[in-house]
Amino acid sequence: MAYQIQAYDKAYEYLAHIHHYQPLKGTYLLYLQLLMHEGYPQKTGINISTEVEMLSENSLIAAPKDALDHLVNAQVLSIYKRYSEATAAFIKVAKLGYKPAVNYAQAFHHAFDAKEFEKVIVLYEKLKTHAPRLFDDVYGARWAFSLFKLERYEEAIKAYKEILFDYPVIAEDNDSYVKWSSVIHSSYIKEGYIEDAIKYLSIKCSKKREVAHHDLRVFEDMAAKQTPYNELSHLGTLQIMKYSDTALTEEDQNKLNHLRNKVQEEVFYKHETTGIKNLN
Repeated sequence: MAYQIQAYDKAYEYLAHIHHYQPLKGTYLLYLQLLMHEGYPQKTGINISTEVEMLSENSLIAAPKDALDHLVNAQVLSIYKRYSEATAAFIKVAKLGYKPAVNYAQAFHHAFDAKEFEKVIVLYEKLKTHAPRLFDDVYGARWAFSLFKLERYEEAIKAYKEILFDYPVIAEDNDSYVKWSSVIHSSYIKEGYIEDAIKYLSIKCSKKREVAHHDLRVFEDMAAKQTPYNELSHLGTLQIMKYSDTALTEEDQNKLNHLRNKVQEEVFYKHETTGIKNLN
């Protein structure tokens, strides 16, 4: 049948013609409903004079018999944003041997939309076997972000770096690079690597059109916790916050004044000590 080989315009033309003379029921009606939902009356210019019940969640096949039944159920579930159930249906289609590469890919994306990150990781490995040519930065990004959400931070860092190496063009897309740098920064924070976290927060800020006050707050917090502690780095962060019109709390202002005075005293002491040595 045309629907099974994805010749959807021909399938719609055929089903619309049949329905005109004999109203369709069951699975064939569901095919017609899906095609109408996808806009085939407009695409083909063929309208149906007989009224057709609109696609709904009631259109699901109650007892799917084969891969195609599971596939149309998956499509309906997807349309109604029942992503977890759609994931299971697409996996069933793939396991039944119907276009496993395509349907494991659909299951992967639906699992991500359902926030079922463990399934995303499992399906990513499935896709490496069944559809290695499908891979692009989108698959990689969803896999890496799923690792992050599962608190597998070191693996997430490694994954993002691999993707950036494999798809260097990403660095030219500011929005993507900002998001990725932010996740890598957060992963380093969770693992306690403050110096690396500062590096990726710096990259994130360098790509943003405006540095948010929140980012400066994070910078200040990391500068305060950095080991070994660097007074000049902390002072510089507080001064940037002050000059960027970030509202400083009384505690921030006290820290700024303390660090400024301490650094000035150290510079003055060093200058005096050097002067005395030169006199001698």
